[in-house]
Amino acid sequence: MARRLTTFLAACGLAVPVALAVPLTSAQAAPSNTGLTARNVAVCPTPQNVDTAQCHAIRHEFVDANGKPVNPNVTPSGYGPSDLQSAYGLTSASSTYGAGVTIAIVDAYDDPNAASDLATYRKQFGLPAMNTCTVSGGTVAGTSPCFVKVNQKGQVGPYPRANGGWAQEISLDLDMASAICPHCNILLVEASSASMTNLGAAVDTAASLGAVAISNSYGSSGDLSDASYGSYYNHPGVAVTASTGDNGYGVGYPATSDYTVAVGGTTLSQASNSRGWSETAWSGAGSGCSTYQSEPAWQSSYGLSACGSNRAIADVSADANPNTGVAVYDSYSYQGMSGWLVFGGTSVSSPIIASVYALAKGAGASWPAYPAALPYGDAAALYDVTGGSNGSCTPSVLCTGGPGWDGPTGLGTPSGLAAFDGSGGSGGSTTVSAPTSLLATPGDGSVSLTWTAPSGGPYTYDVYRGTNSGGESLLTTSPVSGTTYSDTTVANGTTYYYYVTAVASDGTQSSPSNEASATPTSTTIQTMSVGALTWTPARNGKSLSVTAPVTSTGNPVAGATVSVTITGTDGSSASGSGTTGSSGTVTFKLSRTTTGTKYTLTVKSVTANGYRWDGSQPGNASYTM
Repeated sequence: MARRLTTFLAACGLAVPVALAVPLTSAQAAPSNTGLTARNVAVCPTPQNVDTAQCHAIRHEFVDANGKPVNPNVTPSGYGPSDLQSAYGLTSASSTYGAGVTIAIVDAYDDPNAASDLATYRKQFGLPAMNTCTVSGGTVAGTSPCFVKVNQKGQVGPYPRANGGWAQEISLDLDMASAICPHCNILLVEASSASMTNLGAAVDTAASLGAVAISNSYGSSGDLSDASYGSYYNHPGVAVTASTGDNGYGVGYPATSDYTVAVGGTTLSQASNSRGWSETAWSGAGSGCSTYQSEPAWQSSYGLSACGSNRAIADVSADANPNTGVAVYDSYSYQGMSGWLVFGGTSVSSPIIASVYALAKGAGASWPAYPAALPYGDAAALYDVTGGSNGSCTPSVLCTGGPGWDGPTGLGTPSGLAAFDGSGGSGGSTTVSAPTSLLATPGDGSVSLTWTAPSGGPYTYDVYRGTNSGGESLLTTSPVSGTTYSDTTVANGTTYYYYVTAVASDGTQSSPSNEASATPTSTTIQTMSVGALTWTPARNGKSLSVTAPVTSTGNPVAGATVSVTITGTDGSSASGSGTTGSSGTVTFKLSRTTTGTKYTLTVKSVTANGYRWDGSQPGNASYTM
């Protein structure tokens, strides 16, 4: 059973002696904390319902003898980029890869100072200055590294209302992405609120704008189902990471999704060993078994049985203990705290792992549909975390660090890129080729899809749809068994884009098929008729106008072309055509020839898109002048 956050904070250091405060970066001197007491504060409130998320950031701070927070350090303490790169074997990769690769950070609400605070962090630690990305043509572009902030619709403003706790979370996430992948582009997508629906929509936006890795440092207070929210996180070929939580043993969503990389937490300490660092499972890291999701193929192939046939978390991990936290710069004051802060929580570890995936992609990694599988194919390329615990449970592997996989730390922490680049295999899961020859045929209020099945099989299929090229998201809520699908949830006149993926019986998914598009159009033919004519002689008696109304089921038909012939009893005749206006009428004008002449109008044809003329002649077709 998950422990409450207050219990956890007391257990891991609500009143921490100064000697146990976070380590300093090698480049900075510590401010004096003499006579102060350290404590850890969760910056986002506990959700009021299971469909709302809480950010997983914990601020490490000092209070005086009266319990009043001391607004901190004008210089950073806590781990900086060089520390994290060293700890995870990334020093060379971080300096080499990432240009042209985009990491997305998804959070709720707005951080008004996100760009300037990010610039301060990067300048402090000697990281390359950020350019400004543009968002155009459905993608993020700019000279790397660049930064851009968008709302959940992918627009550069307007942004949601500001929120101090989430602003600190945003600064933490942006700084961690910078620390691990200094040359990557960073896309911040701000959801309108902390509801799972809005956060999910922001994830869809991040994927549609071309992010190769998407970090989600938040979670629900209990498990949720992929049947309800999985489409938001199901983006084949994208590494979607999710924090496992800060309350110890217990699970939350989206970490339990079969479509995400569940990221646990460790206590990271400097050591005199050959690595220079050591790690144990952090007591606050979430872990356990999903109530709803079945075990993904890469876990069953690995031989993981702790949760029976259900999804187990975590997959991998990184530093998360606030007592061994990271330096973060945030100027948007919250709870009286701003400037250089120290943070922990699995909100630290999620963007770290997302950024490692981005480095691997920048180095040319080849990924399966779900990059979460990769560490299971090369667990030996990770640092195995073998000590520490986040609670009491059965079986104990779900809450106690030990050799191989365990709940709080998963398979371990990064040791370079090998476990994330596919060089060690894809977790033993089946390789599924993509469907081919996808064809989209428009109908009236529908689009019909057909495709060719890949070899192997049998497979089921997932269908993805969007209203712009490259912006597709999962359309189908249940697997499609054949190689055809009819989409009847479309609007005529709108162009839709599609791709499909093949899914093996073990849940392994292929890469997308070719993209196909179609614009459904109404094919309904309605009947129209010409109503009674109106004859209007000019006051001088020398000309005559005749107005013909065209209607269908009593409504005017605009844009109809009417061709007529007018004959007189004196032998005169005239032909012409005209087009009805918005009132559905067309007027013809002729000159009078002989007084007392009877004129008769005959309709020769009436044509209009989507209509058929009933062939009947109008009433009042003759007039004597």
